Amino acid sequence: MNNGEMRAAGDLERFVWSFADQLRRYEYRNSAVLTTLALDAAQYWSSRTSLPLPASLHVANDRAVQIPLSDLDRQRRWLEAANDEALKSYLPALAYAIHGDGGGEYRSSASINRVGVIAALARLRPTDEPLTVLDLAAGSGSTLLSMANELSTRQWTPRLLGQDFNQDAATLASATLFIKGVDGDVRTANSLTTDCFART
Repeated sequence: MNNGEMRAAGDLERFVWSFADQLRRYEYRNSAVLTTLALDAAQYWSSRTSLPLPASLHVANDRAVQIPLSDLDRQRRWLEAANDEALKSYLPALAYAIHGDGGGEYRSSASINRVGVIAALARLRPTDEPLTVLDLAAGSGSTLLSMANELSTRQWTPRLLGQDFNQDAATLASATLFIKGVDGDVRTANSLTTDCFART
């Protein structure tokens, strides 16, 4: 690892933007590349923590695409040098750096997340039971993460469920929740016709 990458290991934002710029040069803006990087990061986290990969990430392995080994090696060197907190923020930051602030298919804006959380929790009463949250257009999981953060400050135990029509987005959400240590299950399905959690 060169000196610039060593410094970047301690500076998430600098590394992510540099890496995203590199990926854009190779026209790796598509979602399958982000999925491949997310799967690699989740596999690394699993080996680092000895936590088993969620089943949804085993299924997603068929979505991985070939990207130059040098790009996977660069990511892996950064992951190995990063502390846990930086690593937990890596995938949402990378998705943002690659796809921008337009939100779109992957990431809801912070203000939309905040409004959704406030509206969802406005009438809830405290309980000892885990609170189940279902996001029918989970994207990268940013709304589910916002909900988990807010619920934990209110002493609730969240159980997060999500589905998304885009398999790459669902994989990114699953990997992000797994690395952040959040109990969640995100599946690929068309929410207009299928409820993956009807029996839950």
